[in-house]
Amino acid sequence: MSLGDGVLLGVAALLPVAFLALTCFVKISMVLTLLRSAFGTPEAPSSLILLGISLVLSAVVMAPVLH
Repeated sequence: MSLGDGVLLGVAALLPVAFLALTCFVKISMVLTLLRSAFGTPEAPSSLILLGISLVLSAVVMAPVLH
């Protein structure tokens, strides 16, 4: 393994951490989870669907930052 491969592996390992720390994904996900609990349906929209909605909403909210 060369030094370039190690650097690439390190960047790939830190990318999810940067995504969670630098975007509003976690906040939107928590709000949707609390909203699901407030409705009294702990499994009505599955967690995977809530995470997908959170990902799309995060992309919409963070779009002006990229431009």
